[in-house]
Amino acid sequence: ADAIMKLLEESVYSIPGRGTVVTGRLERGKLKKGSDCEFIGHNKTIKSTVTGVEMFHQILEEAQAGDQLGALVRGVKRDDVRRGMVMCKPGSIKAQDHVEAQVYILSKEEGGRQKPFTSYIQLQMFSRTWDVATQVIIPDKEMVMPGEDTK
Repeated sequence: ADAIMKLLEESVYSIPGRGTVVTGRLERGKLKKGSDCEFIGHNKTIKSTVTGVEMFHQILEEAQAGDQLGALVRGVKRDDVRRGMVMCKPGSIKAQDHVEAQVYILSKEEGGRQKPFTSYIQLQMFSRTWDVATQVIIPDKEMVMPGEDTK
């Protein structure tokens, strides 16, 4: 079976007379002209339809996973979508507000932290094309030292 389409949005452009173009790398699946899609992220979900697909100024009928592309989308204003949102098949991805992870905290010598931290510290989390302020909860320790692993 084909993978479900997912594009990580990098930029958004408004082209006079044409509409809004979102650019990014197609992570998985295929993207075709006429495909329904939705944009998820930044506390919103926006439905649209792809009206054109281009890669390096070449019009495509279909883009494949790994392609760096621009997708012309219907009924979406430039300010409606922004970097970090995910463009996907409608209903295929759900936004989350909690993440559980196993992490290693870099030491000062490795280019990381100098001081330990405790639960409820505010940190910036980065992932591919987005970043967000987060609150970290450490379930099984009082504090984490630089150079340690934690959950």
